[in-house]
Formats: sequence, C-alpha cells, structure tokens
Amino acid sequence: MITNVIDDRGESNKGVTKSDDHNQPENHELSFEEIDSNPRTIGGNRVSKGKLDKIPDHKIIVVDKTDRLQLIKKHHDGYIGGHRGINAVETAIKENYYWSSMHKDISEYMKNCEHCQKFKIIRQNKNLPMVVSELKGQPFERISIDIAGPYRYSGANSSAIYSLTIQDNLSKYIRFAPLQDTTGETVMETILKYWISYFGAPVEILSDNAPNLTAGCLQKFCKKLGINMISSSSYHPQTNGAVERSHARLAEYLGTTMDELKDDMDWETRLSLACLCYNQTIHSTTCYSPHELLFGIKPNVFKVPHTRDIAEDRIDVITNHLGNIRKNASKNDLNKKNKSKERYDKKTTSKTINYELGQLVFAKNLAISNNKLKQKWIGPYRIVKLGPHSVVIKDSRDTRNKFKTFNKKNIKSYMKRNDEHITESPQPGPSRP
Repeated sequence: MITNVIDDRGESNKGVTKSDDHNQPENHELSFEEIDSNPRTIGGNRVSKGKLDKIPDHKIIVVDKTDRLQLIKKHHDGYIGGHRGINAVETAIKENYYWSSMHKDISEYMKNCEHCQKFKIIRQNKNLPMVVSELKGQPFERISIDIAGPYRYSGANSSAIYSLTIQDNLSKYIRFAPLQDTTGETVMETILKYWISYFGAPVEILSDNAPNLTAGCLQKFCKKLGINMISSSSYHPQTNGAVERSHARLAEYLGTTMDELKDDMDWETRLSLACLCYNQTIHSTTCYSPHELLFGIKPNVFKVPHTRDIAEDRIDVITNHLGNIRKNASKNDLNKKNKSKERYDKKTTSKTINYELGQLVFAKNLAISNNKLKQKWIGPYRIVKLGPHSVVIKDSRDTRNKFKTFNKKNIKSYMKRNDEHITESPQPGPSRP
C-alpha cells in the first residue's frame, strides 16, 4: 500500500511502499512509542499521543487531557498568551492541533479565568427593565436627599461650596440648603434646620450610599426621631432620579442668572431664589407646581390676587382641591413614568438574571478613576441578601461586617477555575469491515 509518511519536518515522502500492517482502519489506537518515534499521516490524517481521528491534513490530534490543558494555558495565559479572546486562542491552536471538543474546552477554561473576569469588559447588554414606583399618598411620607457641588462663583465667598438637596416625594417641593462642608454632622444639622424644623419628621429618607449620607451620627439621629433610612444601590442613581434631575436644573439656574444677581449676594440667598423658581414652576411629571400640591393654592409670584380668589380660599375648598390635584398628580406622574419605561425597556435585555444566597459574585468597579488599567470588576463578594432588583454583598475574605448594595446589572457570577471540564476522548469502538 502507498501512504504518506510525515518526517520530523512535517514533509511528506510519497511513493514509499509500506506493508499492509499499516493499512489501519479509522479510530485505530496507536502506541505512544510508535507515534512519538514516527508521527505519520494515515489516510490523510495526522496523529499524536492516541487514537486516529478523521481531521484535515497536517494537524496533530491531541487525545490526552493534560496535553489539551497545557496547550490552552500556553496560548491564553501569561505575557505571550496575553489572555486573548476565545476565537483568537482557538484559531491559534487550530493551526497545528485538533480535538473534537476544542471550542467547548477553550470556552470553559477562559470563562473561569479570574484575570479575565476582573479586567475584561462585558459587552452584552445587562440593563434590566425599568422599575416604576408610584408616588406616596401624602406629603412628607418620604423625602429624598443628595449633595450637589462643589460650586464656585466670583462672589463674597469664592471657595468651593455645596448644596444639600431635600425633596418631597409626592409634591416635589424642594429645598436647596447651603453646606460649607459635607461631613455627616453637617448634613444632619442641615436636615434639621431646613426641613424638619419646618415640616416635621418624615416617615422615610431616601439617599444614595455616600458615606456622609449614611454616617453613624445621621443613622442615630433618624432612629431617635423614628425615621426609616433607605439607601439606593451603589452607583445606581436612577433610584433617586428626581433629585439627580433637580441638580441639573439647579446648575442651569445658577449659571444663567450669574450675571443678573449681585456679585456680593451670599450663597444661601442664591439657593433660596433657586428654590422659589423651582417650586412655583409646573413640574413635568405631575403637571402641577410643587407649591400648589403642598399648600393647595397657586403661587402668587406672577399672579395678581382678586377678591373672588381670596374669598374662595376657605379651608374646605382648599382641602377638596388638595385631594383632587394630588390624585391627578399621582396619575400624571405614573403615566409619564410608564412612557419612559416603554422607551427605556426597548434597550434592555430580556434575559432573566438569577442569583442565589451565598453565591460568589464580582461587582462592577464604577469608582471614578483616570487609570485605564484598573480592574473592571472587583471581588469576589458573597451574596447575603437578595432583593427583586438588587443584592446585598459582603467581601468573602473580610472578617468585618461590611456590606454593600448593588443593582443586579452591576454584578456578575464568579467562576472558579476548574480543569475537570476538559475530558478525555472516548475510547474507540470496534472497527467496521
């Protein structure tokens, strides 16, 4: 029989007559010594360390599990492999080697690579559908707080100054309170001075996870007054979206009125004028001004009062009017949110992301940094509490009880490296005549 014999340089020597002993059927198992001493092509197939398989010419079949694992490590790990993607590694290995489960083995190996999990960007859409929340039934059931700034202006005090934004959930009534610093003690005193002393203690206070808004002194203060503190997920400002949007309006107001206000006007007066402008303006979602939703009468900033208006401003009329406009405001707000949800959900994923208590996960590293080489994901963390749209996690290697809340779109499962997925090739079956 005439076969192609592959020498050590991979060149074929045609025309060499071999005995009929080498007319082997497919899937014939060859000894390691025979293959190592004389790799060859039989029927157009090249073999190494194991049985023959039907593959393209000039490729070495890799049967042994250890050899497969070493090949993947060589082409993926280290400064030569460079932790390339699945397609790049598979293409490189396919140049000279073959086994039937190559793509599956490479995919599993790279999915469990901790370096890749920490540094590589996930390009798939992980945005979840928008959650629509209805307004509270009464004013001051919930207020939202956040810090805006720093701001600088050429006035009597040109140093950096801040604003503590306090907003009612139902009426959208707002206070921009001046802050000279952002410590927890200052925030606590400002809430007491600019809100609680006027309107009383709310039922809930919603804030983000900033340390100065979740400080121990503020937590103790709220506990004494029977106020429930609620924190949004880390790096998920949509939870407190109304307040975040008001910051943009505040910046617009301060910037556009800079030339119209006196240079020596103090910071508190500027913020008070911004509050006046915001509260007497009809809100885009409720379709009423915050002033009217809170007090039951329209603001008098641009209104000339008439005798008829004053006569009708009786307690029963105002009470009925308040009940009607607050119902309408809730309905208008919900309609606007549903329209926003419809637009937003078109860009979200339809996949359901399920996590379990005790599961290890990575959290997205969203801290502001100019370092392009920073880890994209940090952890692993262990899930200690599950919510509908967020999870509470704890550092699995930290003995201290430090917890963080993350939206589900900002976490991903931690995959521990396990080489057991790389399997041996199945034993050859009986040859057919």
